[in-house]
Order: sequence, then C-alpha cells, then structure tokens
Amino acid sequence: TFDQSLHLKIITSSSSTLGKCKLNQLHDFYSQLSLCMLRHYKLEDHVNTYI
Repeated sequence: TFDQSLHLKIITSSSSTLGKCKLNQLHDFYSQLSLCMLRHYKLEDHVNTYI
C-alpha cells in the first residue's frame, strides 16, 4: 500500500511530472498509479529533463 500523502503528491503532479500517466480511469487507478510511481522514481532525472 502507498502512503496517502504520496497519493496526493502523485495525483497533484499528474498534470506536470506524470502528465503521460493521467489517472482518468478509476478501475485502473492503482495499476496506473503503480506504473507512474515506477516511471517517476526510475526515470526521475530523465523526466525532469523534459519538463
């Protein structure tokens, strides 16, 4: 399970840092969130390059 504050951080940053992982499908919420988290932490430096 994820920390609630982490949920909010990811959701609120979805329009910028995680713009390509928009969480607009509730039934896919957790799977998308997991993918976004993985991409964010593994590619954080690369993502920041494109922002």
